[in-house]
Amino acid sequence: MARRAKGMSALKYSVFHDVLFPAEPPEYPEGFMFDGMKLMKLIKYTADVDLPLRKQAIVVFDIETTGLKAGPDRIIEIGAMRLEADTRKTSSFSTLISIPGKVPKEITELTGITDKMLKGKPTFKEMSGDFLEFIKGAVLFAHNVDFDFGFLKTEFSKLGITIQWDCFCTYKMAKKILPDLGSYKLGSLANHFGIEFSSRAHRSMADVGVTVQVLTELMLRKAPKTLKDLKTFKGKE
Repeated sequence: MARRAKGMSALKYSVFHDVLFPAEPPEYPEGFMFDGMKLMKLIKYTADVDLPLRKQAIVVFDIETTGLKAGPDRIIEIGAMRLEADTRKTSSFSTLISIPGKVPKEITELTGITDKMLKGKPTFKEMSGDFLEFIKGAVLFAHNVDFDFGFLKTEFSKLGITIQWDCFCTYKMAKKILPDLGSYKLGSLANHFGIEFSSRAHRSMADVGVTVQVLTELMLRKAPKTLKDLKTFKGKE
C-alpha cells in the first residue's frame, strides 16, 4: 500500500512494477526543489553583471582533498579570503575538516596534512553554515575552479543542499591573457609574476594568498570594469 510522506501528496503505483511516483507535483517551501524522490534546498548567488567590480565582494578560495574524484574523495581543508566591495578590506576563513576515513599517504606527503591533524576538527556539515555565511553576496574565484567548486557542490549535495554560484577561474583567465606562457599551474604563474609562497604549497591559505596576487596581476593586465567583462573567463557553476 502506498504511504503518505510528510510534505508530499499521496503516492500511487505507476505502470512500472513496484515503482512509486508522486500523484501530483507537490508544493514545497521557497528555496527548495524536487530532485527525483529527494528534497533539495537551493542556495545560490547570481551577481549583477553590470555591477562595477569595485562594488562586488570577491572570495578567493582553495581546497585540499584526499584525491581527485569528488564523492569517494573528501575535502580535508578549506581556505578562503574575502575582499569586500569598495574598501577591499580582507577577512579570511580557514579550517581543517574531519573525515570518516584516513588521509592517503601520498596526500600527506603532498600537503603535510595527517590523520592526527584532522582529529577533533569540524566535519564538513559542521562548518558548512559558517562557510556559506562567509561567501554570502560574493563571487568566487579559484585556480581551476571546476575542480574546487565541483567538490563543494558534491559535499553540499550530501547535506541535501544544491549550491549555484557565480565562479571564475584564474587558470582560464591566465590562459587567455597570457597565451604564450606555456604552463598555467599556480606555481608557474607565481614564478612568472615574481610571487613567493609564504608557506608550503598545497595548503589552502598559502595557495589562496598566491591566487589573490595572481588574480590582481591578471586584472591589471585585462582591466575588467564589470562582471560582464569577466564572463569569457567564467568557470562552471
